Amino acid sequence: MSAPHPLLPQAVRYARAVTRHHARTFYFASSFLPRPMRHAIRALYAYTRTLDDLVDESPSPGLAARQLRAIDRGLADRIAAPGSNLLDVGLADAVARYRIPVFYLHSLAAGLRMDFGDVRYARWKDLHRYCWRVAGVVGLMVSRTFGRTEPRVLKQVIACGIAMQLTNILRDVGEDLDRGRIYLPREDLERFGVTEAMLRDRRPTEPVRRLIAFEIARARFYYARGVPVLGSVRGRVRMTAELAMGLYGRILDGIEANGYDVFTRRASVSLPGKLGAVPRVILTAWLPRGSRDPRGSKGRTLGAWPSS
Repeated sequence: MSAPHPLLPQAVRYARAVTRHHARTFYFASSFLPRPMRHAIRALYAYTRTLDDLVDESPSPGLAARQLRAIDRGLADRIAAPGSNLLDVGLADAVARYRIPVFYLHSLAAGLRMDFGDVRYARWKDLHRYCWRVAGVVGLMVSRTFGRTEPRVLKQVIACGIAMQLTNILRDVGEDLDRGRIYLPREDLERFGVTEAMLRDRRPTEPVRRLIAFEIARARFYYARGVPVLGSVRGRVRMTAELAMGLYGRILDGIEANGYDVFTRRASVSLPGKLGAVPRVILTAWLPRGSRDPRGSKGRTLGAWPSS
C-alpha cells in the first residue's frame, strides 16, 4: 500500500462514531478485532449506512435515486483519489488494504435501489436476491478483511449475511410499514392467511404469529448454514464473528419473547446481555477446530427446511 491518507485518523474516528450510533450490536462485536480489521469493517459499515440513510430519509425517492446513482457511478474515482471526504478516505483505505472488489460495493448499491417505491416481494427467491445484494456481499467484504476467500467459506459468510438481514427485516416490520415496505414474501403471507391489511392493523394475531414464526425458522436455518465458518477462524476474529452471529440470533429470541409483536415492540439485546456473552466466547475463540453453534439449543434443533 501507499502512504496512509493524512486524514485517515479522522476518518477512523468518523466511522467509529457512525457505527456506534447506528449499530450498537455490530459496534460491540467489532470492538474485539485487531485494529486494522476493526477500522476497515467500520469504514465499510459507515459507507453502507450512509447509502441506506440516503434511501430511507430522502424526502424525494426520485432525488434519492439520482444521488445514489451518482455516488455509485463515481465510486472508483473516489476510491482512487478520496480527497477530503472522511467517508471516502476510510472506504478507500479498507478497499486497498484488503483488496476488496469494487464489484461488491456496486452490488450493494443495486440492492439499495430495490428499496425505492412500495417494496413488495412475490416469492422467497426474490427476497433472497435482495438479501444477497445488501447483506450477502457485506459478508464477502468482511471475509476479505479476515483473509478468507475459499469458496466454502464464502458460501458460509453469505448465509450469515442473509440470516442477519432477515433478522433485521423481522425486527423492523413495523418501521418498514411506515415507509410503505413489506419485505415478507407474498407467498408466505398467503400460506398463513395474512393480508397486507392485517399487517397494517399492527396486531400479532394468530395468523401473523405463525407467519413470523415461520420466518424466524428460515433465519435460523441460514444461521445454521453459516455456523461452520467459525471453525475457519480463530482468536479475536472468531470472537467477533461468534458474537455478531450469537447476538443477532438473540434478536430472534426477543421477537419470540415479545409474543411475535413486531409492530409496537422492537426486539434488541441489552448491554448486560451482550457482556454476558463474552466469557463463553473467549473460552471458545482460540479452539483450533470445530465450532459450537453460538445461538444455543434452538439453532441446533432446526431440522430440514421446507423447499419454498
